[in-house]
Amino acid sequence: MNKEQVIAELNEILSLEYTAVLQYTYQSIVVKGLQRLELLPLFQAEASESLGHAKLIGDKIVALGGIPTAEVHPINTTTDTRRMLENDLEMETRAANLYAQVLDHAEDDTALRVMLENQVETETNSVEEFKRLLA
Repeated sequence: MNKEQVIAELNEILSLEYTAVLQYTYQSIVVKGLQRLELLPLFQAEASESLGHAKLIGDKIVALGGIPTAEVHPINTTTDTRRMLENDLEMETRAANLYAQVLDHAEDDTALRVMLENQVETETNSVEEFKRLLA
């Protein structure tokens, strides 16, 4: 396993998870109308989940001997609820793909592979949920 490559890829995921926390929190603040009742709990739960993922990935980076990034990508700001969900689908799809990419490079590190497999499953479930919401 190329540790430097894995750490760099995990840092990209970490940056995306930070961004997700901010994006979902922003959405929970600005969502309006009748959809607010349905989407507010979703956005709050996704923000909390992303924060947990960020902590998990940051801890793994440190365990591998790396330094966790503090970089955040720009968030997509909109008050259109359909566009919010489309943005979230894009972000969750990117996360699932990044986790799968790192999994390909984890090689014989069983603990890392299991953690990444669980994250791929979680992100894939989110992708599927956002697709259903947009159907």
